Amino acid sequence: MSRTQNPVSLDAATTLEIDLIGIKLIEASAGTGKTYTIANLYLRHILAGRDPGKLLVVTFTNAATEELRGRIRARLRDTLLLLQQPTANKDEFLTLLLSQWQDHDGETQKAQLRRLQLALRCMDEAAIYTIHSFCQRALTDHAFYSGQSFEVTLLDDDRLLWEQALKDWWRKQSYSLDSTDWHLFKTCLVDLPKLLKWQAQIRTNLAHRLLPDVKQNLASLYASWREKKPEMQALASQWKKQKNEILEILQLSPALSRNAKLPYHADNLPGCFEQWDNYFNSDQLLIIPDSLKYLSSACLVENSTAKKKHSDPNLENDFFLNVQQALVSVQNFYNQFRARALIEAHDFSTQRVRLQKRDSHTLAYQDQLTLLLEALQGAQGEALGQRLRDRFPVAMIDEFQDTDSIQYGIFHRLYFNHEQTSLTLIGDPKQAIYSFRGGDIFTYMRAKSEASVQHYSLQTNWRSEAPLIRAVNSLFGGREAPFIYADSIDFNPVLPAPKDHKLPLLIDNSATFPLTIWRIPLNQKQKPLSKDDAREILHQATANEIVRLIQGGEKGQVKLGENRLHSADIAVLVRSGYEGNALRAVLSEKGIKAVTIGRESVFDSEEASGLFDLLRAIVDYRDRRCLRSALGSSLLELDYLAIAEVIDDESAWQSWL
Repeated sequence: MSRTQNPVSLDAATTLEIDLIGIKLIEASAGTGKTYTIANLYLRHILAGRDPGKLLVVTFTNAATEELRGRIRARLRDTLLLLQQPTANKDEFLTLLLSQWQDHDGETQKAQLRRLQLALRCMDEAAIYTIHSFCQRALTDHAFYSGQSFEVTLLDDDRLLWEQALKDWWRKQSYSLDSTDWHLFKTCLVDLPKLLKWQAQIRTNLAHRLLPDVKQNLASLYASWREKKPEMQALASQWKKQKNEILEILQLSPALSRNAKLPYHADNLPGCFEQWDNYFNSDQLLIIPDSLKYLSSACLVENSTAKKKHSDPNLENDFFLNVQQALVSVQNFYNQFRARALIEAHDFSTQRVRLQKRDSHTLAYQDQLTLLLEALQGAQGEALGQRLRDRFPVAMIDEFQDTDSIQYGIFHRLYFNHEQTSLTLIGDPKQAIYSFRGGDIFTYMRAKSEASVQHYSLQTNWRSEAPLIRAVNSLFGGREAPFIYADSIDFNPVLPAPKDHKLPLLIDNSATFPLTIWRIPLNQKQKPLSKDDAREILHQATANEIVRLIQGGEKGQVKLGENRLHSADIAVLVRSGYEGNALRAVLSEKGIKAVTIGRESVFDSEEASGLFDLLRAIVDYRDRRCLRSALGSSLLELDYLAIAEVIDDESAWQSWL
């Protein structure tokens, strides 16, 4: 893929000048006015004579649709008021728009005013949808072409269907396996919960496309696995001839680490040697113990003491090299088997769930996207696509970086290579890393590489302060290609808005650095810390810095502009809910209260569970089990002796009733 040309900077003037017809990709970093630009383009389509009912705006959450609707409504209203009563305006776009409008003749001006008034009246019915709502409407409104049944129930969550299908596949695969094949199956797939997690990732992210293309099915792979037995038998034969020599090398080698956690330690070696000997003397050579890796040449080198690596020629014994080669071969086979198993599990589950949904006339929200794409690719696809284009000749896709390949396939079918239509894709490629939200960086890269796409960029950050913007530009702009996919994703520096720096962070009336980077120190042996140790250092350092800032704010030494800094002015971004809870615990130890905001539901909390038990006991007060559950809930805070007293004492029981 060739490196793309630099995007055209999109400002107030170019927003008024760009051709509304065609495919446009607008990169909009955080704070650069993405929603503002969508509203301006929507306004331009209205003034150009587009029926408001034919403008489609798609985003990814219900909250975002309402925000967009409100922002577009406000834009139309502000424009109408300005054109009816021209006044000085600080909004550069509206100022330029007014200048253009005043150049029109009277009839054109009246027509545009009528269009604005009509669009405002129709705004509650405007086609501003989530991607799922759009697909649902497309399927049902054009059921003859899409093949969509009218009697369909939408499922809020279809995970149970997928889990049950996968459990069926697991049972079907495992019930007839002998010990050798079962060990292979279990080694590669670990256990059912692990497989459920992998399969969910494959289904959500379409990652099965990235799995190795293994031509053999599982049945033939089991047969291929048994063909490896002679290789392991040769290794066992070598062990039987040289085991005493091998034991002596492991006991006496001056190069090996004698760490107590390793089998080379004097206390551990006899037990490990016995385990290896039992394995090589068994007839189950394809049931490979984990401890065998410690006899491989790579593991011996890895666990040699730093100053004496490779200093013992005995560690280059052919047996250790043969173990290494055998384990590499085995691991490669494991990888192939796992990939094929995941593919077959996915295919089986997909077919099983699809049949169940068909028989029960149910659909999940994601199914609507798949069905619409399949309909557009089917026999009636051209007719369906034309009717959708007639209905919505103009489409704007918000948060395009969250679009996956299915969603992109739908809009590609509808709008690419079709004249007199308009498709605007707007988003931030740097946020396409959020796979949990559906972000697919490869979909973005594909869209950007399309020859017919006009590429624009919003380059003024209206949200962040100028010093921080300059610092981030310096951090990423110092490298020619700061991102992995340099041919498709560039770093385009943004400009600070022409405004005063109103809220600088001041410590003792002096400005602070806008961006500070902490580096985790090495340990005493000048090696990287373990994850747990590094995490603890980070949490403590972060908490100490927060304490320092808050205490400084209380003393008037730390300010945001003219105001003292308060705890509510501080936010910490973390990688996961676990990280957030761990940091909150450290802050609590230091007397700092904090709240975490994440995707966890309040209904999963201990308090919600306790409230549920209490309310259920009130409703079903005759059910002794309900009352016992309520007595043990976290809300009442009774210890087990108090609960036992209530249960055993009828008068106490009645008093609770």
